[in-house]
Order: sequence, then C-alpha cells, then structure tokens
Amino acid sequence: MDEPSRLVKWLIVVVMLVVTAATVWGTLTYGNALMTLAVTYGPPDQLPQMYLWGALVAVCLVAWIATYMLCALIQRSLSVWGGFSLLPLLLLAVIGFNFGPHYGPQMWADLHYKLFEESDQKAITAVKEDNLTQIIVNADMCRAEMKKLGFPEFMFVYNLAAPHGLETARDKIKKARAIVLNCQARDNVRIEKFRHDIQALDVAEKAKAEALAIEFGSGAEADRARIRQLETQLIDEFEAVLDDLAAAKDRWYVSGGQLVFIRQRDLDRFNAHISKIRRLAAQADDAYVRMRSRDKTHYVVVAPYRAD
Repeated sequence: MDEPSRLVKWLIVVVMLVVTAATVWGTLTYGNALMTLAVTYGPPDQLPQMYLWGALVAVCLVAWIATYMLCALIQRSLSVWGGFSLLPLLLLAVIGFNFGPHYGPQMWADLHYKLFEESDQKAITAVKEDNLTQIIVNADMCRAEMKKLGFPEFMFVYNLAAPHGLETARDKIKKARAIVLNCQARDNVRIEKFRHDIQALDVAEKAKAEALAIEFGSGAEADRARIRQLETQLIDEFEAVLDDLAAAKDRWYVSGGQLVFIRQRDLDRFNAHISKIRRLAAQADDAYVRMRSRDKTHYVVVAPYRAD
C-alpha cells in the first residue's frame, strides 16, 4: 500500500479526534444524566445509586473499547505516522475528560488534606472540644444560679399579687442582671483563653483564622453569645412589665389567679410584654439546646426558661 500523503494523514487524525470527542461527549452526557438520577432516587453508596454507577462504568467501558478499536483499525490499515500511535493519548483523553471534572478536584483535595491539613485539624478540634466543655459548664452554672433565684417564677401572677410583690420582683430582677453580668465576665476570661490556645497551636495561620471565624460565627460561641443576649432582653422585658404595673397600680387587681386590668390599654401593653417574653424565652431555650447538642459525649438538655 502506498504511503498516504500528509493531507490524508491529518484528515485521519481529525477523524480519530472526532470519534474520540464523540465518545467523550456521549459518555460524559450519559454519566451526568445517571448522576442526576442517582441524586434523585437514592443516597450515595446505596441502591439504586450503586446500580446506576455500575451502568455508567459498563457503558463507558464499551464506548471506550469501541473507540480504541476503531482508531486502531484506521491507523493500522493506513499505516498512519509509522510506528507512532495516538491511541494511548486518545484513551487518556477520554478517561480524563470523563472522570477529571467529577473526581480530579476531590482527589486532589483529599490528598492535600491528608498531607497538610489533617494534623492541624486534629489539634484545633482538641482545643475546640475543651472550650465547648467549658462553655457548657458555665452555661449550666448560670442557669442553676438563675433557677435558684426563682427566675422566671418570681414574675408569676401569684407572686406579683403578694404583699410587696412588685418590690420583691424588682429586687430579684437586679440580682438576675448581676448573675448575667457575672456569667459574661466568666465567659470573657474563657474566650481569651480559647483565643490564646488557638493562636499557640503549631498550625497554619489560615487554619487558626478559619477556626475562630467558624466558632464565633456559627459554633458554640455564637450560641453562647445569643443566650446572653436573650437573657438580657428577657430581664429588660420583665423590668418593663414591673414599670407598667407600678405606673398603673390603681388600675389592676388579681382575681382567680389572673391579672385584671380596668383599662384596655393597660391590658394590651401587658399582653404585648408577655408575648415578647414567651418568644424570647423560647429562643433562649432553643439556643441552649442547640449549644448542648454540640457535645455528643454528654448530651443533656435542661431548659428552664420557657414558662407560661
């Protein structure tokens, strides 16, 4: 057989590339469709995803083998490029285009994590777990102190209606505020220690910054700060109730365990306070439960603020 001309050689190469591109496009499109079905119909590593994954591999193998054989036949029958073979390069292109976008970045990320980040994360996690324990200890201590004070029971109607009930409640409000301030002071000391412990780690500065950002942005520290904020707002709202009751002391009385107001305006203001107090108490309890749930070892929930 005569040696094909340079033009024929390049045309054959173009044909081989077109065949390869068609295989890449077809298997990639088919793979994406199967992955969409897998996400829709089942969780990873379980049926039917495993059936879909097997189908993807089978179809891709058939397509790749057919492409390889076709290109090999073309090259061998026409003696293209002498002893040089484009087939390994084409096969690598098919595999790379099909699997590279899906698994290449993740494989590199996993390797990078194993080599450079895993030990850093273990050290950071140990400091964060110790800090979480201290957060929960302080939160439990604060709640126990508030419960011992009688918070929020001292604002119940039968307590307010007792002799000197308003004066007693106002005194307890001051003590409750002092407890919250004391708890915040203990928090501040612990926070400084936590920041110092993170900065003292022999890890990358980026890892330290990310750990602090996550902890104070959406971690246990964020829950703790939210609880302190809600406790302060609760105390403020209770104090506003006492102020309104004191201002309207001749326009309300207790009957059947309920406060009865002579003027509708006073009743509306009181109900608005109670509605806000219930909402704040529920939010404080939810934040407390969420914070404690981060401790998987000692998960116990005590939520004393939610009271009707």
